[in-house]
Amino acid sequence: MLEKYPEAFNRSNRQKIELGFAPINNPTFRKHFPQYDLKELYNDTLIHHHIDGGGQAVAVPSKLYPGLGWIHHAEKSVGVWGNDQKYAELLEKSLEK
Repeated sequence: MLEKYPEAFNRSNRQKIELGFAPINNPTFRKHFPQYDLKELYNDTLIHHHIDGGGQAVAVPSKLYPGLGWIHHAEKSVGVWGNDQKYAELLEKSLEK
């Protein structure tokens, strides 16, 4: 995410990533990802989550990631699990137009 969205990470979070530590949900990050602008999630550690276990990844506050299986079960229940490549290819085609 740092390479794709460098503006979402302030100096402190960039340093954490470069040193091998997880960044936090701070004001700079929330400016770019307002869905995490909830007081309960402020300064929460961000977890690197692969959507449906595939190649697409997002940062998710750890409080929304209660255990390794929970979020994957939710993805499976809504039909996301195992379809990431299909959706990625559809998105790529839309960029080619």
